[in-house]
Amino acid sequence: MKKTPIVILFIFMTLTACDDKKELDYYSNGAPRLERIWVDRESKTCKVKEWYIDSAIKWIGVTKDGIRQYSGLASNAMCTLNVQGRPEFLEMGETYPIRTIVTGVHPDDLQLFGKGCKIERLMHDNYDFEIEPVKTGSIELWVRAKLGSQLFQPCHFQVECKR
Repeated sequence: MKKTPIVILFIFMTLTACDDKKELDYYSNGAPRLERIWVDRESKTCKVKEWYIDSAIKWIGVTKDGIRQYSGLASNAMCTLNVQGRPEFLEMGETYPIRTIVTGVHPDDLQLFGKGCKIERLMHDNYDFEIEPVKTGSIELWVRAKLGSQLFQPCHFQVECKR
């Protein structure tokens, strides 16, 4: 019987120690924004998970001293272009908020270039860029990732634009 309180105390101390390592932040609508799990407080290393305001995952990775860490990213990373509303085609003169998702790369480290459209970087909780087609036909988009001093171009998209 004397061992039981010690075991319970040990479990309680372990659980509270884990809670100290985890930080959560939320958007004003209650959706999760950021989860940070401290791996090593001395080196300020954290596992981080970020979400967009609609609860879609924005990025999962590691930071050290507040700087995103990238290692072993392949140039054939999986890429997704997510246009708000998922239209079948784009219309010339309209603007479309978009997300460019490259597996393992934070959206803030992506650059988007285009042919046949205007592109604007958004500082937004839900979309990263806005595109406006300026011609009909095929619009080309290139995504480039800047990871520290390295650049790589993991994606190329073609999107149809009609009047």
